[in-house]
Amino acid sequence: MKAKQYLEELCKEFDAAGIKSASFKATWIICHTLAIKPTELELKNPLLTEEQLARLDLYKTALLSGKPLQYVLGETDFRGHLFTCDERALIPRFETEELVQLALDLPDFWDSSRKLLDVGTGTSCVISSLALEKPGHEYCAVDISEQALSLARENIRFHGLEISLQLSDLLEDVEGTYDLIVSNPPYIKKEEISGLDNEIRSYEPHTALDGGNDGLDLIRKLLEQSTTYLKPAGWILLEIGETQGTLVEEYARSYKYTQAIIESDFKGKPRFFKAQKA
Repeated sequence: MKAKQYLEELCKEFDAAGIKSASFKATWIICHTLAIKPTELELKNPLLTEEQLARLDLYKTALLSGKPLQYVLGETDFRGHLFTCDERALIPRFETEELVQLALDLPDFWDSSRKLLDVGTGTSCVISSLALEKPGHEYCAVDISEQALSLARENIRFHGLEISLQLSDLLEDVEGTYDLIVSNPPYIKKEEISGLDNEIRSYEPHTALDGGNDGLDLIRKLLEQSTTYLKPAGWILLEIGETQGTLVEEYARSYKYTQAIIESDFKGKPRFFKAQKA
């Protein structure tokens, strides 16, 4: 069977099953299997081998069960960098790429040697991207999950980076002080998790989603802890829920942060918080 014929049939099957972004997912499992780009699929329309068809059937079955595309393929792109991605950690989102950009855009920050900490590192996509794009600084990361740390370690090794990893519940077991603490912490309300899409609710680790009754349990704790672990004039950058900005600003001011600022994502939604220690 030719690839484009398989794609057409697969799109129909995914549409009938109510799979979101059916055409995108169908295209990508074919391109992944053939190790080609979507443009090559369109132009060359290669013949699929029996081995390739068998692999595609496995991918198709997994997607029809609701498994996220990134977990099916076992990898994802983040800021042009490839990361192994599986159920050990949250799937990196496009919005989180902007969290990295906010760190890169901090005024006068990268002019001297810096020490950075990623809290709840998961795949390590945030801290690894910073290390890849701004080499020569000291990079550290923590996570509450041993499984997430094992995945982070694999990705860090793949990219040939030196990043210190530690098991810690937020900053409980951290030592030293940092110029920047960055985090995409769990910020979804506990009661809202049951209403999330099945591919999130059933496959992604709930410890990376559950922010407590109001979604802010870990953010409050992290803001309080960070006052001890940030150097003078150090920065904290957080990804937050789009309705949480006002409260996060209030908490930050109560802990004597300066320049507490809410930044919007590419959709115009208030998605990020940054503040500087006095």
